[in-house]
Amino acid sequence: ENSIILGNRNTVKGTGTETVVALARKRSTLSDTIVIGESNSATDTRVVGVMGGLNEAASSYWSSVNGVQNKLTNSSASNIIGIRNVISMDVAPTTDFFTGAPSRYVQDNIIGVDNKILGTSEQNSVIGSNNTLSGSSTQNFVAGFGNNLGESISGNQILSSGGTVADGVTDGVLIGR
Repeated sequence: ENSIILGNRNTVKGTGTETVVALARKRSTLSDTIVIGESNSATDTRVVGVMGGLNEAASSYWSSVNGVQNKLTNSSASNIIGIRNVISMDVAPTTDFFTGAPSRYVQDNIIGVDNKILGTSEQNSVIGSNNTLSGSSTQNFVAGFGNNLGESISGNQILSSGGTVADGVTDGVLIGR
């Protein structure tokens, strides 16, 4: 399909095709991807923008990666801005049979350095550095540095540096340590 590649040593590839019966044609598993910078890679992505250096996007839809050494895997409607951040879901999102749009939206967002959103976590926003959300954490807002966040937390507002949130905590507010 349509891809734009600018820069050095960038890689864009689709590993196959999918049949879209409604459109009576096959389409690449890679489409509408923009890669700008140096040594970035995009594999099996749809409507994804990658800008910067040493970034990776794989099996992701409707997302963007900006900065250096960021990694986006199996995600949809997610964004990374910064350095060495990771959004990596356990299962790739499926797409709508007729439109090719993601059938579910992960909607995770990271701004900062060395943050991670892993597992089956969805609809989280992380601003700062050295924060990790994992398990099935959902709808959390984290702003701060080096927070110790438990697995499978949901609905929490965390404004802290070095704070701790235990596994399974829901609808909590943490301000300070």
